[in-house]
Amino acid sequence: MLFVPIGYTFGSDMFEMNQVMGGSTYGAGTFAADGSRKPTELELQQAFHQGLNNYCRTKSSGGFDQE
Repeated sequence: MLFVPIGYTFGSDMFEMNQVMGGSTYGAGTFAADGSRKPTELELQQAFHQGLNNYCRTKSSGGFDQE
């Protein structure tokens, strides 16, 4: 399995200081000690960005069958 950290590709939203936000340059994440906290919209956007980033890099490296 190929793992590609997102680095700083998520832009300035990675440094949002107005709300608690999980995640880092290694990937998306959520702070939820007991499971009662749900991911914020910003955390979901970062997770989507990571998935899209991994898909694009894997596709460009020939990791998917291209018919």
